Amino acid sequence: MSVHVDEKGKYFTPHISKEVINTLIRTTDQIIIGELHIRPEQRITDALKTEAPPFIPITNADIYCPTSEELQYHSDFLLVAYHQIIWMSPLDELYPTRPMPWKQHNEEQPQL
Repeated sequence: MSVHVDEKGKYFTPHISKEVINTLIRTTDQIIIGELHIRPEQRITDALKTEAPPFIPITNADIYCPTSEELQYHSDFLLVAYHQIIWMSPLDELYPTRPMPWKQHNEEQPQL
């Protein structure tokens, strides 16, 4: 990777392409629906194994109560602690067995 350093010591690196995957993340006390950014041709498990991050960045996140499934809040950017994650899945891969309030995640964002 080429790195350019300007006269003030600021580092400049090439842009790394990422794909956005709408993801459902179940933590110990929340349901998070948001956008996970991974490298092209990479799976979620590949991204988590190779980087082993203490936190996973999620953008455009809606956070739901796990019991009532009501929207608690929205955040443009959220860091999720890796050790708090119980499971995660691409939102499109989940088979709808019942109505899910987060199914409309891509259709419209609630204004809080």
